[in-house]
Amino acid sequence: MRYGARGYTPWMRATILMVVVLLLAGCSGSDDAGPEQARAASSATKCDGTVRDIEIEGDLLVARKKTCTLEGVTVEGRVTVSRYATLVARDTHFDDGISAHEFDRVEVRGGSSGGTPVQPADFLFDGGGDVVLRDAPVESAYYVLHSTGKVEIVGLSLIEGSVYCAGNTRRPEVRDISAESPGVLKGQCAGLKNFGVSDF
Repeated sequence: MRYGARGYTPWMRATILMVVVLLLAGCSGSDDAGPEQARAASSATKCDGTVRDIEIEGDLLVARKKTCTLEGVTVEGRVTVSRYATLVARDTHFDDGISAHEFDRVEVRGGSSGGTPVQPADFLFDGGGDVVLRDAPVESAYYVLHSTGKVEIVGLSLIEGSVYCAGNTRRPEVRDISAESPGVLKGQCAGLKNFGVSDF
């Protein structure tokens, strides 16, 4: 039997290499987590349960299949909602908005958005289930894309914001929107009938 320079046979070296590869693969994270979720998971505050009246520095992550409820919270970074997860936010401030992909449900009621200096935050809901936006932050850009659930957008006062909807399985329910121009509603969400009392 021949041994290499360190006293290992070729079979032993191959076995060690295979074990190392398997260990590294096991540490690389979930097979359904994308690059954005992987970055968020490494540095973000995790939310699973109800959080009230606090300020969260940096990003916030709602992990796969978890449910996060925010009440009166300030999130200084960006909120990421993972696959099959649920986020319910009431009277919450989002400095940098929300990214939600393949989620179960996202509900935003009241609240505000934008950092310092104030600039519109973006809220991206892509390929998920139910989306409910009621009296949500006014200086924000909303993108509701490829949803298979119910989409309800009600009572937004879009001072400097907009709503774009496309590819959703069900036509979004949009009503009582106020803005300086009907052009802020685009795609599946467009239409004068969606506005409340206005000067149009």
